[in-house]
Amino acid sequence: MFNIDKLPGLHDPFAGGGTIPIEAQRLGLEAYANPGWKNEKTLIDHDWPGSTGLAADVRYYGQWMRDQAFKRIGHLYPQIEITSSMIDERPDLKDYKDQKLTIVAWLWARTVKSPSPAFSHVHVPLASTFILGNKPGKESFVTPIIENDSYRLVVVVGKPTVEAKAGTTAGKRQAFRCLMSNVPIGYDSIRNEGKSKRLGQKLLGIVAEGKKGRVYLSPSPEMELLAESAKPSWAPDSVMPTKHRNFQPPAYGMENMGDPFTPRQLVALTTFSDMVLEAQEVIRNDAKDVGFVDEGTSLAEGGTGTRAYSEAVSTYLAFAQSKACNRNTSLCICES
Repeated sequence: MFNIDKLPGLHDPFAGGGTIPIEAQRLGLEAYANPGWKNEKTLIDHDWPGSTGLAADVRYYGQWMRDQAFKRIGHLYPQIEITSSMIDERPDLKDYKDQKLTIVAWLWARTVKSPSPAFSHVHVPLASTFILGNKPGKESFVTPIIENDSYRLVVVVGKPTVEAKAGTTAGKRQAFRCLMSNVPIGYDSIRNEGKSKRLGQKLLGIVAEGKKGRVYLSPSPEMELLAESAKPSWAPDSVMPTKHRNFQPPAYGMENMGDPFTPRQLVALTTFSDMVLEAQEVIRNDAKDVGFVDEGTSLAEGGTGTRAYSEAVSTYLAFAQSKACNRNTSLCICES
């Protein structure tokens, strides 16, 4: 009989990764799943109802992985120091003088060789917009500075211009235009450049953490060289599907599963992937130290000891790492 004074329970016979029962418990519902999560009291004199203990451990060991990864590849993700010369160009940065800000994203654009014979040595950006931030009062955008037969990109604070909104687009028929010569660059030309492995990349801007939100900074040659210095030890090596109308990477020369990733992204993703197994061993040892039964039965076999628990936590860490792959590719909106 339904009890109006008690929240209903949730029963999930096919729990899969456990998302539904975990969300139900977060909302205060009594959840049952296959396999069911039980309320357990650990040996550290604290009650962990439902999945709260598991969630806490996932966060804890996720932080452990992050800290360990920073020790190994942190040199590829440095902070940026706000110098006096930067403030001379951007007075709005004066509150950050001599401070080192944490970078949260690098914003890149694809490049192709200029179609103009006069600038054939220049790779020009394919940018649908040069706007970086459009929050009222905190607008930022990129403006190209043409210098002789080359160019550089500078981040400007203020209301975006019409040119900034358009980036280097030239309409649907022509796709883009050359920054140097204004000559149109068509889709077919871009695809041919991609299939010939001649697509490049250009850093548009840097996004850093400030006291009152994001701070958009001009790119620097040093940051580009740093990204290019990454040397991954492994990359995905399988052929992409070529006969799917909504799957476009092969049309631009990205025929291998590893092609959408930059070297620095591959270094980071492989580092975290390797550390999932390392974390599993650390979790198992920690579980043993607090009194979990040290038996060898796996989670799949119905185990409840150190091995099974370490596998449970590391599975969720693997889920998080898998999710990170969605955002850390060169086909995504930013590299973070």
